[in-house]
Amino acid sequence: MPLHQRQKLTLLFILLSATLVRTLGFITQSPPGPEHDEVANWLIDRAILAGEHAVYFTQAYGHEAGFHYWQTLFVWLVGDNLLALRAPAALMGVLSVAVTYALNRRLFGRNAALIIAAIIAVLFMPVFYSRLALRAISLPVTAGLCACFFWDWLKTGRRLFLILAAVFAGLSSYTYLASRALPIFFIGWFFALALLYRLRVGHTWKDWVTFGATYFLVSLPLILFLINPANVETRVGEVDGPLQALLAGDVRPVLQNGLAILAGFGFSGDPLWRQGVAFQPIFEPLFAILFYLGLITALLKIRDIRYSFILFWLGASVIPSVVTIDAPSTIRMILMLPVTATFPIVGLEQIFNLFGISLISTEVPKNSKVFHSFPQLSTRKGELSTTKLNFAWVALLTAACLVFYASRTMRDIYQTWPNSTEVQFVWQQALTEIGRDIDQDVEITEVSIAGWTPDTMDDPTMELVIQRSDVERRHFGRIGSIETVVIPADNHTIYRPTDLPFDPALEEWLLQSYQSTTQGSFTRYTPLGPADFDLLGSDVTMTHLQSGNELTFVGYQPIKTESVEIELITVWQVGAIPAPAEANTKLFLHLVDADGNLLAQHDGLDASHRFWQDGDWLVQLHTLPQQPGAAEMRLGAYVGAEPWPRFVQPSGQDVIVIPLP
Repeated sequence: MPLHQRQKLTLLFILLSATLVRTLGFITQSPPGPEHDEVANWLIDRAILAGEHAVYFTQAYGHEAGFHYWQTLFVWLVGDNLLALRAPAALMGVLSVAVTYALNRRLFGRNAALIIAAIIAVLFMPVFYSRLALRAISLPVTAGLCACFFWDWLKTGRRLFLILAAVFAGLSSYTYLASRALPIFFIGWFFALALLYRLRVGHTWKDWVTFGATYFLVSLPLILFLINPANVETRVGEVDGPLQALLAGDVRPVLQNGLAILAGFGFSGDPLWRQGVAFQPIFEPLFAILFYLGLITALLKIRDIRYSFILFWLGASVIPSVVTIDAPSTIRMILMLPVTATFPIVGLEQIFNLFGISLISTEVPKNSKVFHSFPQLSTRKGELSTTKLNFAWVALLTAACLVFYASRTMRDIYQTWPNSTEVQFVWQQALTEIGRDIDQDVEITEVSIAGWTPDTMDDPTMELVIQRSDVERRHFGRIGSIETVVIPADNHTIYRPTDLPFDPALEEWLLQSYQSTTQGSFTRYTPLGPADFDLLGSDVTMTHLQSGNELTFVGYQPIKTESVEIELITVWQVGAIPAPAEANTKLFLHLVDADGNLLAQHDGLDASHRFWQDGDWLVQLHTLPQQPGAAEMRLGAYVGAEPWPRFVQPSGQDVIVIPLP
């Protein structure tokens, strides 16, 4: 078989391997569920399908629009599910491997490019970001294509390639925040070309102007949006502490970040489990040594245009992490992916050179007006090699990299990373498993689900993970200990994440009517029979006059306790479905003296009324401190927004008096 066919088959095998490690179990196993950012992405995609179009979406701290339109296409074709959300990122991840090969083939030849692509195909960092429904992985694709076409212009001098490079540079602006480092690269490298190689800029100034103008015009809609003070990127202001310190004259945070980033390739990596295995460096010891050797080699050979290119690219890529917190942040350095594995291969080349073997191609393009502007560049200067590495050895090295890093990455993807309790929390493993349990139990038609974000993210999360469309959902809960329960009108099943406990007094009361079963990450409560609440008090109807929303106070039950607190459970029943635009309803319990003076109060009801149905039961635990001189308690409901209007009884009273226990 001819050599070029063997190289193509090897590349095809690399791309198939990249596809496999990016998609195997990426819906059902790891990640363990949808993360809030992924859910937020889906909500933006839904907005696009509903006709909301933009170059930048301000939701979820602000998102560039490019990846969302790509992802929305899959949502439109496949539906509202995790496959539609994550498949676009996985495909971008595979494309990033192809682009990495294409760029490094231009820089260092086919043999080196195959090994570099093999590493990126199965290295944990690119694989990890390819398995999430997030936009960052699209940046290496567009920016890498920009680099490929830019290099083609350098080799041929054809302006068409330069225009294509500028178009992809502009498109990169719409992918991810770290794309702001790309113009820094081109500005820096322009001066490098002029200073290091004495580039006769006068011969190419029209090309540079064309590139800059095209880049600017493609990016202009986004620029016009972001320069509006009303569209400020709030996320930037939360993480740019080192940059602000630098602007104030303190260089220490930036220097510390720089050292942390340098160490991140071989000593101690990204500190956040949200961005991979915490503190694990990008490379293991052997390739870390080769990386640092390659970095030193590139610095020593900086007058070779190829080495200056990868140095400036790497340098620009790490800037977003240098000037922000939590360095080294791999997601903020994701622009570096096309050259990340290049440096270890450059280091490996130096070892091969000791034995008279060449892995990296040293050919210089012929008939290139631009390259002929570099008088210092020669085909063999500084090279000790005399023999090219046999392709059989290249294939063996490629296979070794694939096997080694694939096994390492699969271990981290399926064992180390998902077993972190932080990962299980952030990627909502409990809610995901609740959804699967609901799908399997066809008798469930209505459920009430406790969670950490019942007002905002729990409902869209469950809409993604529950495949059935015939289940009515209620949501309640809060971070910490649950003090509210919403019970569907017909006394249906209740779920909560096991790590999100009920207040013990509330759970003890609930277990009078329910049986609990813990199944790993979640606990399920099944009714023992029709609702039969043994309560004090009598039915009192209270109405929010503006909306007509009614709550019937069914009664209360004091909780016997030896502490210095008063604990009281109140039960209400929904009499009408609240207006969707109305602010959430809250319950209050006041402890007053004989003159009506307020001594203590408790406000509760952690359950958005958007999910209530007529006849649902609302159960609330109230806790008040004992106070000398207390005479009675006053219970009521109000709308949780100014001017805080209260619900009133038909008599006009806005409180229900409850005697002290």
